[in-house]
Amino acid sequence: MKRCLLAAVLCACGSSPPGGSPDADGPADATIDAAVDAGPGTPVTCAVPANTPAEAIAFASPETIFYTYTTTAPDTRWIGRQDGAVSRPTWFDAGVTIIGKMVAIDRTLYYTDTSGRVYAVDLDATTPSKDLIFSPSHADENTRYGLFADTAGNLYALDGYSGQERIFRRAGTTWSEVTTSPFTAGPIGAIVMSPAGDLLVLTEFSDQLWRISLDGGKETARAQLTTVKGASGLDFGLALDETGALYALSAGTRALTRLAPPTFTETNAAMLPGYEQGMAFGRGCWGSHDLYVAAGTSIVAIDVGASGTP
Repeated sequence: MKRCLLAAVLCACGSSPPGGSPDADGPADATIDAAVDAGPGTPVTCAVPANTPAEAIAFASPETIFYTYTTTAPDTRWIGRQDGAVSRPTWFDAGVTIIGKMVAIDRTLYYTDTSGRVYAVDLDATTPSKDLIFSPSHADENTRYGLFADTAGNLYALDGYSGQERIFRRAGTTWSEVTTSPFTAGPIGAIVMSPAGDLLVLTEFSDQLWRISLDGGKETARAQLTTVKGASGLDFGLALDETGALYALSAGTRALTRLAPPTFTETNAAMLPGYEQGMAFGRGCWGSHDLYVAAGTSIVAIDVGASGTP
């Protein structure tokens, strides 16, 4: 059942999420009800295998979604690829035991491993391969959750120990530190950029939302904005829509909480079926108002009534 998160109303809609109901076994591929014209040419029907994903999810184009995929080997992570209705669940062997976050910029997919290392995969390569582009000086499992891209196409990653993390930005091929001192409010679970160009940071265990103000890519101030009451630890996701509203994802409570601007007041929450770690707004045939959540063994589509920021 597709879940809708609209203003202050939580409702149930009559279409199935990709992969079918998380409470029942579904077919190998389930098609989203509507085929939407993603541009010139033939309308594209989007579908995704039922046994997706483990941790992360990313969109690379109006027709292409990437997701983590666990094979029968217990510690093997593959990256699955879905181009419209064409499914390739073992598109790329990530070569790691855990994937923290994934993000696509132009025609490159980036992902983090359990130690926060960042890898890049060329999406147009005939035979995909990975390049290590960032290696933290301190290998800590919590640094894997800080990967994200801003609207200008800059990539961000974390370095440091849990509760002593520093944020780095990659502009072109050059990495530089954004923070002026370690972030000590707690392990960082997720980061997005606000419309004003500030970093919004969600702490993993203390459920705090912070703002790090930037000027020229460097920190000028930081302040706590609120505590997300709908969360309860294991906070791994943040997404921002075009209205400036934030969506905070908590695996601890299996909740997606909407925080309304400008004070980020909690308006409502959707309860989700699994252990959620990643989410991304849909594009093209996936529905720009739908927020897709990697919910353990399925992808859950939530209509939030507004498009997401890139």
